[in-house]
Amino acid sequence: MNNKRVLLFVGIGCGVVAIVCVVAVIAIAGLSIGGALALSQPIADVGDAFMAALRDGDYAKAFSLCSPQLQRQIVNPQAMQFMIENGKTKPIKWSFSSRSVVNENGVLEGPATLTGGEGTVRLLLVKVGDTWKVSDAALKLK
Repeated sequence: MNNKRVLLFVGIGCGVVAIVCVVAVIAIAGLSIGGALALSQPIADVGDAFMAALRDGDYAKAFSLCSPQLQRQIVNPQAMQFMIENGKTKPIKWSFSSRSVVNENGVLEGPATLTGGEGTVRLLLVKVGDTWKVSDAALKLK
């Protein structure tokens, strides 16, 4: 009878250890995913603000969300408006299905509906001081 009790306790103990291990793995995976999303959330916020400004025709705001280097390339909000509207790439809706941050650089990518049809969006972002800015924007029709 003692052998059966020992086996029962060993079996229960192994089951408890297995459950604790599974819970620990799930918790660690959740923290990793949550940490990655938290790390990339600031660039997603800037990317959404930039795309919303373009959608709403607020080119001054979109221009202000660009890095100084990109602002020099574009020149002014009116030039940005000309490029977006004549290229039929004014965004209607979008989502960022891929986002990554490495040091002071970020990338947002995903599908987009543009005034000319379905397409893609790819935004490169750079940290300028404490603020994320769009350093390149590619809105392309398929």
